[in-house]
Parts: sequence; structure tokens; C-alpha cells
Amino acid sequence: MIPPPLPSPLATGRQALRGREGRGKDDGGNGKISIPLDIVKEKKMVRFEYGNNGAKIPLLAYVTLAGRVVTAISMCEPCRSTRFHIQDRTLVCNACNTEWILETLKGIQGGCLNYPPEVIPSMVEKDRVLIEEKVVLGWKPRT
Repeated sequence: MIPPPLPSPLATGRQALRGREGRGKDDGGNGKISIPLDIVKEKKMVRFEYGNNGAKIPLLAYVTLAGRVVTAISMCEPCRSTRFHIQDRTLVCNACNTEWILETLKGIQGGCLNYPPEVIPSMVEKDRVLIEEKVVLGWKPRT
């Protein structure tokens, strides 16, 4: 049985992107990390870092096949990889090749099945994906 999809905002809107990696920005000091939705939609998945007081936290955002935006900490904690790619209907760790179902992040195969990128809540507003800064800064690895 496949678990239900993760709750996440629906991807709507348009824009363009130059690369697949970048930096999230603090959206005017309001405690939100902001990235352009159009970039996520165009690239299907983007990795970026958010830093405060010297610490840089790797993040990713992607659009599922159902059109939902998922934001997560970009880390496979057991192997410490911060790089992933989408292959068909799966998210794959670039280091250990563990695979998770793209819609639910349920493990399919590999050594780090129980440690997919940890989903963090986000919302889409005015063609931007917004993430609560305090959630990201308070994140701790599960292993």
C-alpha cells in the first residue's frame, strides 16, 4: 500500500532560472526564506543553502508529478550526502543511491531508507515559495 502524498502547496505561476543551485533569501526580515516558484517549476528540483550566523543549511524544493511543491532539508543523514536527483517517479541520493517515492518520500531501496530529506513546511504566495526561517534554523539531524 502506498501512503498518501505529503501535504504541500500546489505549484502555480511562471518564471525562469539560470541554474539548479542557489541561495534562499530572507524575504525582507519577516522570518521567511523565499525562493521563486518559477525556478522550481522550470528545473523540477532545486538545491539551495540558507545561512545565518555562519551556519549553512542545505535545502531543496521540487515539484511532484501531481504538481505539488515539496521543500525539505537536502540531506541523506546516514551517508551525509546533500545531493539528490529525480529519476522517473523517485528521488535518488547521489551518494548512496537510496531511492524514495517522489510523492511520499517512502523508501523503496537502498541503505538509508528511513532517512529521506526531511520535509519542512512551506507555502506558495505571490509566485514565491516561503519557508519559515525558524524551522530551518532549528533543524537537527535525525542520526
